[in-house]
Amino acid sequence: GEECDDGTFECCDFHTCQLSSTATACEFDSNECTNDHCDGAGTCVTENFAIDTPCTQDGDPCVVEACNGSGACVSLNDAEAGAPCDAGDSLCTNDACDGSGTCVADAAPDATCSSAATAGLVMIDSSKPGKDKVKFKWKKGPEDFTGIGEPEEDTTYALCIYDDGAIVADGNLPGGSWTDKGAKLQYKDKEGTIDSVTGGLLVFGFDQFSASMSLGGASLALNLGSTVGDSLIAQIRTSTGGCFGAEFSGEEIKKSTESKFVGVEKN
Repeated sequence: GEECDDGTFECCDFHTCQLSSTATACEFDSNECTNDHCDGAGTCVTENFAIDTPCTQDGDPCVVEACNGSGACVSLNDAEAGAPCDAGDSLCTNDACDGSGTCVADAAPDATCSSAATAGLVMIDSSKPGKDKVKFKWKKGPEDFTGIGEPEEDTTYALCIYDDGAIVADGNLPGGSWTDKGAKLQYKDKEGTIDSVTGGLLVFGFDQFSASMSLGGASLALNLGSTVGDSLIAQIRTSTGGCFGAEFSGEEIKKSTESKFVGVEKN
């Protein structure tokens, strides 16, 4: 016969109206440092997890937290230097804990970025409102064309330009903000609410393993001319781990003035 009423007891089986076993999970206090389970007699009981069981009291990746054995999540020590973290909303930085409990953003290129046979970069720092432009093309890359993600869903894409450890230009555009235009994806935002970008194009070509991303905006904070060093690095980076990049130096720099930069790389 029935042992319990499933409408009254959390630890009563919904289908059989029998008391749930001691291995059945229940919710006693929503504490991640306690193990809530049925006692086999219709009651939800709780037991403290052991000392040093990992937990996340405030979600800070640069602080190591663990249960104290008494049902509380406590901070133990700072995470080791180099532990991954997120210092902001830019994919153009490599974020890591500094060993003292702080997440630090390092404005450096991704050293694991895939290179291609040919690449081109054009940057225009215009005196006309809304006419700044950055366009990067990456063609004939490796066949392990991974990390592209889903532009129309939740993947964020960033076009990052580096000059000797400094970011010359960057634009981070979230997934879901792109419109499918057939062979390309288009981004539009007249107000430039994200990184001052008012328009952009994103293209991935699977036939020749190519990628292209361009940005336009009222003020993309371009730093050209005398501030550009001996080389520039351009990278398309995605929130799903993709990176497609090229470095332009020496004869590959076709033009470098205060208003325009042109680079062409051929490997």
